[in-house]
Amino acid sequence: MCRYYTSPKSYMDLISLYTSLLAEKTGEYAEVRDRLLNGLNKLQDTNAVVDSMQAQLNQLQPVLEEKAQVHSCSLFCC
Repeated sequence: MCRYYTSPKSYMDLISLYTSLLAEKTGEYAEVRDRLLNGLNKLQDTNAVVDSMQAQLNQLQPVLEEKAQVHSCSLFCC
């Protein structure tokens, strides 16, 4: 059976490498998380705007239908 020994310096180098990689990946994940949250916020804002526009359209629908009928009558009656 083979045994592997590590020196204190190589162990400290391994820990240093691990902490540097951990810090790098934490930064990358934080950046991706922030971008995702920003995108979700924009989608929620857009959804709210679309809902308000849909409500306005529903309120104006009778007026639009009436104007469309008047306009089509004026085109075909002449």
